[in-house]
Amino acid sequence: MTQQWRNVKDEFTIEDIGAPLLANLAKGIYTPEAMLREYVQNAGDAYFDLEEKLNKTLPTDQKAIDIYYPEEETIAVQDSGLGMELDDVRRFKRIALSSKLGKDRAGFRGIGIWAGFSSCSKLEVETTKLGDPNKYRLTLDFAEMRKSVSENINIKELLDERFAIKVADAESKEHYTQVKLVGINEEFADLLRPEELERIASEILPCRFNPKFKYAETISKRLNQIDGYQEFAIKVSDTEVFKAYSGNPEEPEFEILKKDDEEYAFVWYCKSSTMRSFSGAPSNFRLRVKNIAVGGPGMYSTEHGAHWGLTGTVASLASGELLDWYMGEIHITNADVRPNTPRSELELDSLSRKAISLIRGFYGDRIAFRRASSNVNSHKTQVFEISQQIDAGGTYQPDDAVRRLKTLKKYEQLSKTRSQSKETTTQDKVQKYERRILKSVEAKDTNLANKRRAVIAFLEGIAAASANSGSKKKANGSTKSRGAATTKSTSTEGRAGTATAQPAVLPDFEQILAEITQLIEKRLTDQDDLATELSEAIEEIFKEHGLLVIA
Repeated sequence: MTQQWRNVKDEFTIEDIGAPLLANLAKGIYTPEAMLREYVQNAGDAYFDLEEKLNKTLPTDQKAIDIYYPEEETIAVQDSGLGMELDDVRRFKRIALSSKLGKDRAGFRGIGIWAGFSSCSKLEVETTKLGDPNKYRLTLDFAEMRKSVSENINIKELLDERFAIKVADAESKEHYTQVKLVGINEEFADLLRPEELERIASEILPCRFNPKFKYAETISKRLNQIDGYQEFAIKVSDTEVFKAYSGNPEEPEFEILKKDDEEYAFVWYCKSSTMRSFSGAPSNFRLRVKNIAVGGPGMYSTEHGAHWGLTGTVASLASGELLDWYMGEIHITNADVRPNTPRSELELDSLSRKAISLIRGFYGDRIAFRRASSNVNSHKTQVFEISQQIDAGGTYQPDDAVRRLKTLKKYEQLSKTRSQSKETTTQDKVQKYERRILKSVEAKDTNLANKRRAVIAFLEGIAAASANSGSKKKANGSTKSRGAATTKSTSTEGRAGTATAQPAVLPDFEQILAEITQLIEKRLTDQDDLATELSEAIEEIFKEHGLLVIA
């Protein structure tokens, strides 16, 4: 007999969800940086809501987000956005349910208010909505919740006695939200140090560019064309904090990262004549989604890309430390490429892999350019050093002349040829940039090409004389060892002379300097001032010896 199955009416309720579900939040999904970022982006979203309500765009200086210390061991994040009414407050305390999903907002996962679950004893949210005659205070007792989070109880039992909503009168014109994290835990105590709070804010939050940065306006105009891009007047203890770009870099360059006609990111960057990490100024490339940082500088610049399932030319990436010769940002523009929950990296799906692949390809181009720049600078130094040695009339080893000719003739050839249509390898890219940089240098300094040809002619004379001498000795059956050869030749200034031997190919001094700096920073992780002082001193030594020559 065939059995007949019938439906039994039932439904899931909050009592079916165990309290340990909150344990992940208690175990530290959020770092101090990520937690602060979550509350600030909620404040930013409140300004989007206000602009929708008013049907106008507010200037940045009217969109202030204040981060301050209202009392001991307490941090507050406050905005003057639309604010919340009672129904909004009730929705605000939801876990992993968000009204922002599908909207053009920075927050979208519903974690929002719970981001500080591990960080403090109590969370207080005070708010009033434009046009509402009431203001509300929501209190969540995180410390008591954490005590019971691993017990065999349901979430309703865990939460019911540990939160409260209160109401008071308010002016209908008022609109704001203040979030207070009361009793900051030891693991998050860095946020209680104003200088550390300012550093975090300037690096990861959607601040404005420092108006003293000479390219601030140029870059901001381009970034403001990105859908969803946001900038706020972020203040720490009443003082506005800016993105800390400074110094005297080259003009900014802009690039769109696309694949199959689909855009994934917009990049701005400036080349620098100094390795940025020496001065402690922002270096490398920050990845940002809606102008909020994701991960740290040089995101996805590790040597191997296997972690992200990458193959082909972007699977490996060498010399990522050379990216410290740049300052810049990579802004994700594809709405379907999103950060993970703590915003430590992008969600690892097929679209994100394409974005990561494009980012690593961009990194590879910048590294190739830096290598090429170093090579051309070394070549320029080499030419002028040999030229001076010729004029001084020293001795020169024939074997060294032969080796050095190879490098000099390479650049002589690059100077005359055009770029190839395709660059399939890293070396192809380096050579492409070498050619481009060399021609730019020679356009500014016409003596370089002339001196190189004179040096080549001089070294060819030494090599030829040595070859003739060797042939004669062989013909005469001579077995005597050959000493240092000298020869008379026309110098670069039309005088006869000889030159002292030098290495055939100069090392990559920028690479060496980068590795020394990384080693210092690694060994002196708790002594930032000393690390910076040593790095700057070493850089000066390199410069004094002509090992860092800027074209």
